[in-house]
Amino acid sequence: MITSVGAEKGNQPSRQLLIEQAGRVIAKAGTDAVRLRDVADQVDVPFAEAQEQFASDAELVKATTEALNAALLSVVDLHFKRLPENATAVDKLRSAAMSYFSFAVEDPTSFAAFTAVQASPRVGLTAEVFAAEGGRADTCPVLELLYDLAEEAIKESGGSTDAHGIMLSALAIFSHLHGVTQLAAEGILRYLSPAAKKQTFSGVMDTLSVGLLPFFRGERLERTAPVGLVGEQPEPLLTKAVDFPRGTEEEKRTALLRGAIEESLDHGVTGLHIGGAATRAGLTVQEAEHLIESDQELASYLERYLDKINYEFIYRQVAAVPEGSKALSLIKATGYGYVSHALADPQGFEALIKIASGPIVPLSFEDDFLPNANKAAEVQRDFSEFGQAFGFIMSLVRQAIDEADGPRAPWVLFTLVISVWAGAQGLAMLATKGPLRGYDTDFIFEILTQYMDICLGGVMRSLGSAE
Repeated sequence: MITSVGAEKGNQPSRQLLIEQAGRVIAKAGTDAVRLRDVADQVDVPFAEAQEQFASDAELVKATTEALNAALLSVVDLHFKRLPENATAVDKLRSAAMSYFSFAVEDPTSFAAFTAVQASPRVGLTAEVFAAEGGRADTCPVLELLYDLAEEAIKESGGSTDAHGIMLSALAIFSHLHGVTQLAAEGILRYLSPAAKKQTFSGVMDTLSVGLLPFFRGERLERTAPVGLVGEQPEPLLTKAVDFPRGTEEEKRTALLRGAIEESLDHGVTGLHIGGAATRAGLTVQEAEHLIESDQELASYLERYLDKINYEFIYRQVAAVPEGSKALSLIKATGYGYVSHALADPQGFEALIKIASGPIVPLSFEDDFLPNANKAAEVQRDFSEFGQAFGFIMSLVRQAIDEADGPRAPWVLFTLVISVWAGAQGLAMLATKGPLRGYDTDFIFEILTQYMDICLGGVMRSLGSAE
């Protein structure tokens, strides 16, 4: 991990050993889980020697953060050195994006740790605070770099350089980049081959670039309705599994599934066992096995349960769009629903990303991804092979392609689906487990609105229906 991947433990100085192990702990459980004594024990470094290197847990976290930042920036510098001398800011943006992607897919543990060390919550902060000197933009190296490059790109293109617009653009880019990267490193795209990952990344970045260039030139973004979250939102799902009601069989099953969420986040999907989930839910193993027979069935049931919740959040927003609206409006509404799910149920959302296992690449443009996808009645157990939420989004993007008379090719459909999904996914993760954690929800949805308008503009231009 970090700077000495593949090095033998005996050949590493104790300081490096401690930093790397701290990174592994942070990747799995966050910065609060780092204990100098425990980390030293895990890599067989005497505690007295560890104390000579780091006076406290906090110092070890700080050193690990600095090592992660340096590791990422070294990858960026390497990619920048390959650029020609006359490279534009847009060229640098693409290069920085590829650096981030490469860093993550080649070392997912360091990527997870990097994201976690940036997640220091500061409750209720606004866009103005973010953009101000001493805000979050100048403390996260990726955000700072993207902000500077977005400003440079706008200047080169002759657009308006107001700080708020630059900030929203940088965050839209970061959301998109982080989303597709996280999906490739830890999410459903991890099942693709390395070549397919890079091809997908290039395709979705092309779509975003096409949407960004007019904005950089100063052209007004065309707003697609809706322009924000609608309707009353359900209560946040923050209750621990053990505190869920267990009076009826259905309540016990829900408590067991919430226990499975906690278990999967602590021990990974492969470490998900019905006994551990039962304990977390305050149930006996016998009670749990009466409800769900095996570990395998538990994982399958959990994936369907989480997919259903995700779909319900999405559909709540889509249902509010006026009847007869174009597919682009419905697609934008899915973004609001997707992010609202992450904010309302951060543990469930994270577990869904980790446990997702269905196919995502269509074999044909004509595939029936989700029969009767626009009907609320589809919230049932008989899901499509793509999952309810993903299949629903895919059906809407296919509809948008048809409305634009675009190319009916599986690759086009796939890349546009991932392009739309990436920004919502990235923003959801940044707002729950990244540098945007704790920020005002209005600010989060302002970023999402900016992203969706840029991305949907890119989608339409990619399909040849926009100038």
